[in-house]
Amino acid sequence: MVERNPFTFGSLACGDAFVDREDELRALTSDLRGGRDVLLLAPRRYGKSSLALRAVQEAAREGILVATCDLTRTPTKERFAAALAKTIDDDLASPPGQPRDRAAGLFRGLPVRPTIELDPDDGALSFSFRASHADGAIDGTIERLLELPGRIAAERERQVAILFDEFQEIVALDPRLPDLMRSVFQAQPDVAHVYVGSRRHARHAIFDDRDGALWRGARRMELGRLPHDTLAGHLRSRFAATARDADDEAVSRILEITDGHPYATQELAFFTWAHVPRGHAARAADVEAGLVDVLRAEHNNLARLWDAATRNERLVLLALRAGAQSLYAEETRERAGLPAPTFVQRAVTSLVREDVIEKGPDGRYRLAEPFLAEWLERKASTRLEGDA
Repeated sequence: MVERNPFTFGSLACGDAFVDREDELRALTSDLRGGRDVLLLAPRRYGKSSLALRAVQEAAREGILVATCDLTRTPTKERFAAALAKTIDDDLASPPGQPRDRAAGLFRGLPVRPTIELDPDDGALSFSFRASHADGAIDGTIERLLELPGRIAAERERQVAILFDEFQEIVALDPRLPDLMRSVFQAQPDVAHVYVGSRRHARHAIFDDRDGALWRGARRMELGRLPHDTLAGHLRSRFAATARDADDEAVSRILEITDGHPYATQELAFFTWAHVPRGHAARAADVEAGLVDVLRAEHNNLARLWDAATRNERLVLLALRAGAQSLYAEETRERAGLPAPTFVQRAVTSLVREDVIEKGPDGRYRLAEPFLAEWLERKASTRLEGDA
């Protein structure tokens, strides 16, 4: 049998792969229990979706009706309506009755009636809404669908929680939708709404601007990097679970490279583990071998990022390659060859918006994109495999 790697990246962290966030998990579960709306915000690959999934699983065990809607899969309002219909029918509607008849009754009276199909293999229903309909009809349909969780909560006398993953996409779908959602959600005291977002500008546009549709409408929870000691314990326990060990030097080197970034730590540990035979301990040399594998795997992503960067953005990235910096300090600008502060600010604003760099607790900027520093270091001295 092929032994399974104990480290997970690229998918939701479940079970033993979920690391720490216990305080955030307790707080978020309490919010779901109390019907409180929450904005869960973090840069990409910080584990916000994994945390949200863990929270709704906890809530479901307590008898709360939970539903999720991934907005990355709803590029049109018709598909958004279809996703809402499916999650309402699958997760919130009362189960008795034939599936198709139950769904038909649940969605009777919608301005645009969904086409309902039954999978003969597993009995699952799928929903779709035609694109040809009267002006405003799909908006009215979405409004009615958004109202249904509140009605179901009242009818079933159960608390309901709905999670909207990658919520910033709602603005791209239709800038008016947040206003519609606010008008519906403020009348749903028994429904908790969790907005999971990646891009920081979405927070300002929707939640923080005084004129924003959901201004002061949700409690904010922002995820940061994980403590090194917590990650060190996780690394050792996962190696031990597969009859391996990791010496102090190896663990320290992993954390030196990833600096508490959840996804990056899992990814580097994944590739490091592959170099360690069963019954042996990971050493610093194994981490370096794993890092080479990581950089090969991430090369296309990092190369696209670099190629898309402007000249001033590249100068900022190179300045941060050696660690956190005060980018507007005269000494830093002279040493790194940065342009005038106005141009630095424009570059910084763009890179922060795309989660490529971030401001640390000390007020200095640092690279947020995992492994970019190591990639830039190798790019400066040699060509990675496939580098043009």
